[in-house]
Amino acid sequence: MSIIKEYLSYFIYNDLGGKDMTELIIIGAGPAGISAALYAKRANIDTKIIYLDNTSLKIAHKIDNYYGVKDLSGEELFNTGLKQAEALGIPLIKEE
Repeated sequence: MSIIKEYLSYFIYNDLGGKDMTELIIIGAGPAGISAALYAKRANIDTKIIYLDNTSLKIAHKIDNYYGVKDLSGEELFNTGLKQAEALGIPLIKEE
């Protein structure tokens, strides 16, 4: 168990009354939020993403400055990120 997870588990159990809670909640499902969630999940940190569907990423016509991506729309990148998070079992909570 990583030191971060150990501390979070201790904090959640002892300081928050032992309630079963998510260790990490990420706000936003853009490239930074999805990347953070993927790394956290792979580190066995219980993670959830809360996001808005009307993100500015979705209206970008073309993404060509993101590593590993060539001629992709913002909406395609956004949806690909959501699918990848879902495939790893990360809960996605869409807010309005």
